[in-house]
Amino acid sequence: MTANKKWDNRAKQYTVDDIRVHKASSLAIEVIKTMPRPETKRELQRYKREVGKIVGKEIGETPNDTLKDYVLPQVFLPWEEKLTYGGCFGDVFESIEDIFEQVQYGP
Repeated sequence: MTANKKWDNRAKQYTVDDIRVHKASSLAIEVIKTMPRPETKRELQRYKREVGKIVGKEIGETPNDTLKDYVLPQVFLPWEEKLTYGGCFGDVFESIEDIFEQVQYGP
């Protein structure tokens, strides 16, 4: 099998939406790093909307569609669990790879 064939097979595994999810989630993490930690659930919702606006503008989507379809919900996990349980994930994820290291997927 040639190198081009191997590349073609790997490239078929990903869609444009997969790339947009990665980009949107990575950008959301960068935006979150610049924001203060929310102290209330109401403030959390306001901050999520703000992240959706910033990331949505970058990827060309509405804030609601951005949060619903492109930003992984796990991006907000450190903020959410801090309000609920007191914070075992730390302040924020440093990169999207941190999400995959700390959050288990599948059975």
